Amino acid sequence: MRPTLLLFFLFFSFLNSLAQVNERDDWIYLQGSIRSAKTKEVIPFSHVTVKNQPIGVVSNDEGNFSLNLEYRHIVDTLVFSAMGFKNVEYKISDYVKKNNLTIYLSDSSYMMTDIIVLSIPAREIVSRALKSLEKNAPTQPYRLTGFYRTSFRENFVYKRLFEAAVDIFDEGFLIPNGISTEIINSRKSDDFRNYRWKEGANYLASFIYGDFVRNPEGNLRELFPKWEFVFTGITFFENHEVFEIAAELPTENPYEKYIARLHIRVKDYAIMEMNYDYKWDPYRFKGTDVDSISFLRTGVKVKTIYREYRKKMYLSYQDRQATWIIVDRNKPGKSQPVNMEIHDELMIFNIRQRQRRQPDEKINEFGDIYLEADNYNRRFWRRYNKPVETALYRAIKFDLEKEESLDRQFRRTKVDNIYR
Repeated sequence: MRPTLLLFFLFFSFLNSLAQVNERDDWIYLQGSIRSAKTKEVIPFSHVTVKNQPIGVVSNDEGNFSLNLEYRHIVDTLVFSAMGFKNVEYKISDYVKKNNLTIYLSDSSYMMTDIIVLSIPAREIVSRALKSLEKNAPTQPYRLTGFYRTSFRENFVYKRLFEAAVDIFDEGFLIPNGISTEIINSRKSDDFRNYRWKEGANYLASFIYGDFVRNPEGNLRELFPKWEFVFTGITFFENHEVFEIAAELPTENPYEKYIARLHIRVKDYAIMEMNYDYKWDPYRFKGTDVDSISFLRTGVKVKTIYREYRKKMYLSYQDRQATWIIVDRNKPGKSQPVNMEIHDELMIFNIRQRQRRQPDEKINEFGDIYLEADNYNRRFWRRYNKPVETALYRAIKFDLEKEESLDRQFRRTKVDNIYR
């Protein structure tokens, strides 16, 4: 080989290795799992945060997490916390040397006295929590950055997937409709649905407005007088006692059921977590008609988790699963009914006080979110924080890749193959 050519290859190799080092040094990629020290079982939906920073993620339902950080956070500390467990702290500089660790959290054995518990009825606890919303919720403008995913399943087979990096701009708790969303980047699968209609709701918009604390028309506040509340115990989170409250909305109709569960911090009545589970008999209630299709709702489950930053509670994670049955009037008797399911997930990993102006346009509540798909940027998604794969995501991927790899589907342009 000629000396000049040899020098060229050596120089090119040097630049390539330097680029890899710089890329590696610019970011820290952390991953791991969280389990109970006592039972060794996974602890789902645990908080993994950077101490005294607005950065953090929630572990998935299998207890696994991943967190991508800029290298400047190497001097910071990770905090692992979960409802009912004691915190564990880990220096990031130490964690990154081993990485992919299993963190074991010890159960909290602290319990309040029965006198304190019995002196406050469950309804009064929830009432104080609602009255304290303005004090505990952020009233100044802020921005949340996170990851949104929605999947659609038809007759137990996943038919399409949409994922987006999003910024959520909020004018503060005192402004009821002061929310707008900007999609930073997105990617989508092809649309393999057999049943298609003109979408009447933007799933991302309805999902964000479904925060029952932030939304003034949420069921917790709007229907508070009708709910029945029962105190079920005291647990522990980040060195603070937390009330556990079960709730049910009585109905005269035996074909519908509404239950909920709340975690409310004792010291200031801040709402830490809410879970809703609504069920209906689809054949006992009038459905919603879109085009030639009648939608008969069967159930909705919503999980909402909040995280404290600078003494205010911010949305940290939200999950929604809605199921229904559709009847197509244009196809009578053909494999009726059809089971439909939509699963939404929103994970917030950064909280910022307003750093730039809110977009001029409010989030559009109508239309198909899939039409918002942008050109796929593989490098962007490799660095962006997103949930670790779960059994659910693996099932989505398995079904969608029967036709073609997801990466190929992601790389399609905005509108080319939405209605394949």
